[in-house]
Amino acid sequence: MDKDHTPMVARRQKFRCFFAQRNDYLIFVGIPLVQPRGWDQVLALEKDTLVAANLRAYRIEDVRSWVVAYPDTGEIVDAENLFAPMPVGVCSIKGETLPLPKFTSNDLERGRILVKIRHGKSSTHAKNSAYYSTSLTNISSGKIRCNSFGGYRNTKEGFKLFTVTDTLFSASQFEEWYGVRRGGWIEPGETVSDPSNYGRGCVWVYHCETSQGIKFCVGDKSPSIGIVGAFLKHFRRRPRSNAA
Repeated sequence: MDKDHTPMVARRQKFRCFFAQRNDYLIFVGIPLVQPRGWDQVLALEKDTLVAANLRAYRIEDVRSWVVAYPDTGEIVDAENLFAPMPVGVCSIKGETLPLPKFTSNDLERGRILVKIRHGKSSTHAKNSAYYSTSLTNISSGKIRCNSFGGYRNTKEGFKLFTVTDTLFSASQFEEWYGVRRGGWIEPGETVSDPSNYGRGCVWVYHCETSQGIKFCVGDKSPSIGIVGAFLKHFRRRPRSNAA
């Protein structure tokens, strides 16, 4: 096996990426390392060592269980060998009942006048084609924010929501997943990104508004999965979008 494709190299790259992101993730390792029964929060990465409070250090190659979560919602971003109980506040993706705005393909097309959507390679899952990054760039002259979003299937009856929670994701989830600050406002020319997106065969739709209160939506198809991704999708966790 190519040394650059070993699981340990992939894990090391993953931690480096998480610590480099603007999201301020919560990162925990299972302790004791051999037979973990509890969790210790790590605060820094020094070469190949995860460092917790009071300089407690854990070599990446020795860690068996770990979890990365968003700082505010506590929702899990990524994990390996999870066990109960979870760290306090850490949880799976949460759903909440939100209004389902009606829209058409023409509405999504008009939204692209204000927002540019791009999909690319996932920096947190560089060797796993089931994951990808999604970036939104505000190409308008004013601030915008996302009030809700989700994956849809385009059917003969119109767009049908198809997510893991069966609900739209909220504005606070958008802020966390895409690393947005300032109450969710995206400045003109600013790009925000989710480096760990997943869910294929769907249309990602973002229900937004301008700083003048004008509501609009914008969307784009998720990237095609390819042969390797089609194999890997059977072994990955359930996607944010149920579409496959």
